[in-house]
Amino acid sequence: MLLILSHGQSCVERGFSDNKDILSNNMQDETLISYRISYDGIKNQDGPIEDSVTKELLVSCRHAHARYQSCLNQKKKTEEASQKEKRKKEVQEELQSSRKKKERLEKMVQELTKEADELATEAETKHKMDLLVKSNALRSKSREKRKEIEHEEKNIDGLQKKLKLM
Repeated sequence: MLLILSHGQSCVERGFSDNKDILSNNMQDETLISYRISYDGIKNQDGPIEDSVTKELLVSCRHAHARYQSCLNQKKKTEEASQKEKRKKEVQEELQSSRKKKERLEKMVQELTKEADELATEAETKHKMDLLVKSNALRSKSREKRKEIEHEEKNIDGLQKKLKLM
C-alpha cells in the first residue's frame, strides 16, 4: 500500500514551470501545445537529434508562414460569410415584419371603410348629421392608413432589392 501512494505534485509543478519558461505575450493555445510537444520530445531524447532534421522538415518550416496566412484567410472568409448570412437573415426578418404590418393596415382600412359606409347609410336613413361627421372622420383615418400602406410598400420594395443584391 505504501508504494502505491504518490510522491506529490512535482511532475505537475515541473510542467507549470516549463510552461512559464516557454510562454510569451499573445501566445495562443495551439502554439503553446506545439512548443510543449517539441520541448517534451527533445527533453525525453536528451537533446535534439541531428538525424531527425530532414529536408522535408526544413521545407515544411520554410512554408509554415504561408500555411499560417492561408489559415487566417480561410478564417476571415468564413467569418465574412457568416456575417453576410446574418445580415441577410436580419433583412429577411425585417421584410417579413413589414409585410405583416402592411396586412394589418389593409385590414384596418377595410374595417374603417366598412364602418364609415355603415355610418353614412345610417345617417342617411335617420337624417342625423352627427353620424355623417363620424363617417367622415373614419374615412380620413382610412386615408391616413392608406398612406402608411404606401410607405410600407416602398419599404418592402427597398428590402427586396437589398436582398437581391446580397
